[in-house]
Amino acid sequence: FRAKGEFFTSLAADDTISPTFIEKCLAEFASHPWTEMVGTQTDFMDATGRDITSSGIKHPFLGVAKPVNGTKEQWLEVFAKGNVYFGASMYRTKVISDVGGWEKQWEVLADYEMYLRLLMRETIRVVEEPLTHTRIHGKNFSLLNQERALKLPHLYHDIKGLYYRPKIKVGIATPFYELKGFSPYIWS
Repeated sequence: FRAKGEFFTSLAADDTISPTFIEKCLAEFASHPWTEMVGTQTDFMDATGRDITSSGIKHPFLGVAKPVNGTKEQWLEVFAKGNVYFGASMYRTKVISDVGGWEKQWEVLADYEMYLRLLMRETIRVVEEPLTHTRIHGKNFSLLNQERALKLPHLYHDIKGLYYRPKIKVGIATPFYELKGFSPYIWS
């Protein structure tokens, strides 16, 4: 990781950020000094840059839930269900170097694995405003072709295995002689 300076932001080439993105992310870091990543909410625009968030256009991205702040435990619950779309995020540069950067093996879920890795250290924060403007067009990298879509459940499974303990399943077996089960016991 070769970035210099205290903070680092990555932005897709076809997206934009609001003029206040940097100052609001930095203010969030200042308010929460242990935070290692600040994300934002996003809205969506078409290929020409026109806002389509409330246009009625049908697209899978438009159904993405907007992230909101929570505790570390709440974030872990959210990520147990799948990825969160922050639009653009700002990171402490040193932290990204300390954790070794993004892992290519996780492909389109490298951000998801990074969020979980950061949560093992500290919590993450969100500026609860759409400061990222995501462009929707036919060639978005996040739109998975069939081959990549088939790999996605396996990638999620492998990543979750690194950060979540498997849930214990308990089974109780009781022998009954002559089929004489006491009904309250069976019901319980």
